[in-house]
Amino acid sequence: MSEPRVPASKASKASIERDIEHTRAELSETVQALADKADVPARVKEKVAATAESAQAAAQQVTHQVQETAQQVTHQVQEGAHVVAAKAADAANQAMDRLPPPVRTRIGQLTATAKRRPVPTALTAAALVAAVLLVLRQLLRRS
Repeated sequence: MSEPRVPASKASKASIERDIEHTRAELSETVQALADKADVPARVKEKVAATAESAQAAAQQVTHQVQETAQQVTHQVQEGAHVVAAKAADAANQAMDRLPPPVRTRIGQLTATAKRRPVPTALTAAALVAAVLLVLRQLLRRS
């Protein structure tokens, strides 16, 4: 059997109503898009927020890079310090080996005292340096 026929006027009316609803929806979207474009303060706020977010991301990236570089430099400096300390210790040992035994013993005692009492040792060394400078100054004035 065949389906009942809908009169042409009713089919056209339903089709026209769907078209009208579709057109209204499109028109509503278009009006909203135009309203969004016309709302300059809101667009400015969005742009400012996007720029601030971008700047914050860039600052975090730079901070991370600086921290990585600082860690690398610190590591390199520490390695260099260990190398220099080892060379200084070798040079000191070589110099100590060349000294006569009584002098070597006395230097060992002084070093042990300086390690046990660093502040008095530093004050004594400063006083000794000051005395030497005064003597040199007097000698230079006489000449």
